[in-house]
Amino acid sequence: MPFFDSDGTRIFYSDVRPDVPAEGMLGVPTVLLHGWLCDSDDWIFQLPSIEARCRTIAVDLRGHGRSGWREGMPFSPADAARDVSRLLASLGVDQAVVIAHSAGCEVAVRLELLGPGRVVRSVAVDPAYGLPAEREAGYRVLIDELGRAGGDERAGRFFASIDAPATPPALAAWHARRPLGMDPRMCRTALEDFVFGVGTLRLRPGSDAALRERRAPVLSLHRTPERAAYDLAHSPAPGSRALVYDGCGHWPHQEQPRRFQRDLEDWLAEPVAPARSAETAR
Repeated sequence: MPFFDSDGTRIFYSDVRPDVPAEGMLGVPTVLLHGWLCDSDDWIFQLPSIEARCRTIAVDLRGHGRSGWREGMPFSPADAARDVSRLLASLGVDQAVVIAHSAGCEVAVRLELLGPGRVVRSVAVDPAYGLPAEREAGYRVLIDELGRAGGDERAGRFFASIDAPATPPALAAWHARRPLGMDPRMCRTALEDFVFGVGTLRLRPGSDAALRERRAPVLSLHRTPERAAYDLAHSPAPGSRALVYDGCGHWPHQEQPRRFQRDLEDWLAEPVAPARSAETAR
C-alpha cells in the first residue's frame, strides 16, 4: 500500500478502483476518515461494498495507524485536513464523498472548508464536533491522565466507556485494546489539539459557525435525538438528513454494518431534496 509525504509527514492510504464503477453519486470517489487513536481499518465492514462501487481512498490520519508522527507534531483537524487535501490533489481527485467517524468528522468539515466544491456529500458517523460546552472539564481531566504513565490504558478505558451494553463483545474488546501500546504523548497531544487547538470544532458554541458554513449535504448518524437535531440544525445544505441509531455505542457502522450500508446507499441514490427532520433509522 502507498504512502504520501505531506510537508514532511508520512501519510498511509489505500486507493482501490472498481472494475465497473457505479453511476451517479454512488460512483463518485469516496474518502474514508477514522477517529482519534484509530486507523483506516475501522472501515473494514464497509470497504468491500464501497470498493466494489467506486474509487475508495482510506486514510490513516497523521500520527495514527501506519502514518508517521513525531513529538511536537500538531494534530488539529485543520492540520489533518491539509494532509488529506494534499493527498487528494496528488491523486487527481477533484470531488469526493467523504465518510468520517468521530474526530474524523471534524477533519471532514475542515477539508470541505479548505476547498469549496471538493466535498460533494458528507457522512458523519457519531461526530465528535458540536459537543456541549459542559464537556470541557471532563476533557481536561482526561487529557491530563493521558499524559501520565499508563496513558494508553486510560485511553482504552475511555473507549470502553463509550460502547453500549448491546455492543458485540468482540467489538468492545477490539475498541478497548486499540490504544494499548501507543505512546501516551501522542494520545494526549492528539486529543488536546482536537479539543482545544486552533480551529477546533469540538465544543459549542465555538463549533456552530463553522458547521453552518458547510455547503455539501450531510448524512449524520447519532446515538441520541438531541445530537441528531443539533447536527441537522447546523447542516444548511438541502438534502441533509440526521438519523438516530438507538442502542448503538460510538461505532454504529461496525455494530450495525448492514443497516449503515443500506442507509448510506439509499441516501447517496437520492437526488438533493429539501432538508428533512431528524428521524430514527428503522
